[in-house]
Amino acid sequence: MLVYCNGDSFTAGESLYDYVLPKYLGPMNKKEISTYSKNIKHFQKVKDTYDCKYVDYNSIKTINNTNLEFFDDNRFGTVQYCSVRNILEKQLAYPAQLEKVDKSINAINAAIAGASITGIVYRTIIDLLEFKAEGRKIHRVVIQLTSASRGEFFSPNEKNLIMDRPFSYFNDSNHQRISKLVTITHTEEDFMVKYLYTVSLLKEVCLSITGKMPVIIDSFNGTYFDPVVKRLDNTIKNDNPSEYNQFEKILEHSMYNIWNNNFMKNIADTVKRPLEHDEHYALTVHKKAAAELVELL
Repeated sequence: MLVYCNGDSFTAGESLYDYVLPKYLGPMNKKEISTYSKNIKHFQKVKDTYDCKYVDYNSIKTINNTNLEFFDDNRFGTVQYCSVRNILEKQLAYPAQLEKVDKSINAINAAIAGASITGIVYRTIIDLLEFKAEGRKIHRVVIQLTSASRGEFFSPNEKNLIMDRPFSYFNDSNHQRISKLVTITHTEEDFMVKYLYTVSLLKEVCLSITGKMPVIIDSFNGTYFDPVVKRLDNTIKNDNPSEYNQFEKILEHSMYNIWNNNFMKNIADTVKRPLEHDEHYALTVHKKAAAELVELL
């Protein structure tokens, strides 16, 4: 069974490979993250330094997640660590763990750290259509929901022709200015309407290609989604009743009733030390997530 997965840093496995670095602090809980804030700042500096070092390119395929040898200079056959770190992290993230839970599964992890829901959905649709054109059968699609407070700009100069990230992460002054205006002029409810419309694009594409609805999971955003959707329901029902039917249609086609909100957070709550230093989920959570996700496929 070929399973296509897409999402943001929580699917890309951000920070899962940090254990190869000096001064690695190990998994923590939130209290420990607060207590060891100085150590975390120091480790982040170490991490930034090692991103600029070099590793043997062939070793990232054969190292089998053991210690890497780092070089200060660019030697024959080496690449900068920051350019391959995401490959190593994906070897440990929950899509890769699916393959260990069920040997019949092959997983594709197309996640990009910082992705917006628009970026995730648009890239997923193009990927699925391309796989179909190639005659490559995708059996299930897994989408991990990201934060609603992310945006995107389209450009012929960007990878995938789209630049999507948290609003505060855009570096160009023009993009920063537009991002600030968007965040000022849009309420949480506004962002949620856009979010629901965007996710609804997946429904028919997934059904036509896989014959099944996508499996939609969440890192921790359900804590935000549920109350905002309830407020939307009340606001539209009371202040804009003529459009309440439209809202119900959007909810239906976005498949909101089958979103597995707080999927990873609920698993993390059962783990003593579920977090890496930057509050991405630790390997134990990814392994448990894979074990539970198999039951949803």
